[in-house]
Amino acid sequence: MKEKEIVKIKKPQSFTSKVFNFAIYVIMVLVVIICVIPFIYMLALSLSGTKAILNNQVYLLPVDFNIDAYRQIFEYPNFFQGLWKYISLHYPWYFHSYVYDHYVCLSTLKG
Repeated sequence: MKEKEIVKIKKPQSFTSKVFNFAIYVIMVLVVIICVIPFIYMLALSLSGTKAILNNQVYLLPVDFNIDAYRQIFEYPNFFQGLWKYISLHYPWYFHSYVYDHYVCLSTLKG
């Protein structure tokens, strides 16, 4: 027995519908750009030299590229210990959920 094929008939869009869809896409792209630019700016600041930052020369690309700030953070002896303590104190629900989900998953697999 052959199965019936479902054929979807695409209804042509009116001009106003096309204009509305185009406007929605333009607005969505603008919102995404507005939300992403601050992150790009902060990344550019973190990768720029001190003089360039103080003279307001940094916009979206790093000026006098260096990673001294990141090097200083990772050389701090208690950085990872403090990070772990912060995450475990402020997000205990995440760890509880992670452990619980794995326990349930493993117990159901064992039968």
